Amino acid sequence: MGPLRFFNRLLALLLSLALVAVGLWALASSATRALSLGPLPEWFESANRSLQQGLTDLSTVQLSDPRALGVGFGLAVVGLVLLVLELRPWPPPVLFLEEDETGKWWLHRSSFERVLRSVVVGETSATDARARLRGRRRWKLTVDADASPELRPEIEQLARSSLARLGREAESSVRVRIHRARRVA
Repeated sequence: MGPLRFFNRLLALLLSLALVAVGLWALASSATRALSLGPLPEWFESANRSLQQGLTDLSTVQLSDPRALGVGFGLAVVGLVLLVLELRPWPPPVLFLEEDETGKWWLHRSSFERVLRSVVVGETSATDARARLRGRRRWKLTVDADASPELRPEIEQLARSSLARLGREAESSVRVRIHRARRVA
């Protein structure tokens, strides 16, 4: 899952939790008043008074107030940035491999990336390998690994052999980026 998708899901979760909490608060307040269950606890009444005071203060703010304009402008900019980032084309979850007499063959992108990561870590001394497969017709495979620079040819060969098993080595490009392994003290 990409960072933006994670951020969107987290934001949606927080917003829904806030709406549920406000809804439950309003339901509890309304039910106790409607059913005349007696006085509410002091902390509940205090929170209700603070909420009502805040809503009163908010309703008296003029649109020409520089603070209101600043908050509105800031929210508009954040919304536009999120919209532009969300409209960015995401790589499709599956890639077309080939078609034969039995049907069309597809490859799950994340499965291939996960298998290649485990192959690189399992068959070399590299750690924390990451793989990204992009493209629709011409594939671009990028492998990032924390390893010694001498391992670059071996990692590239593993990536090319993984593409060769799928019959896509000739029309694909492979890029290996090596990061120095961090030393553990």
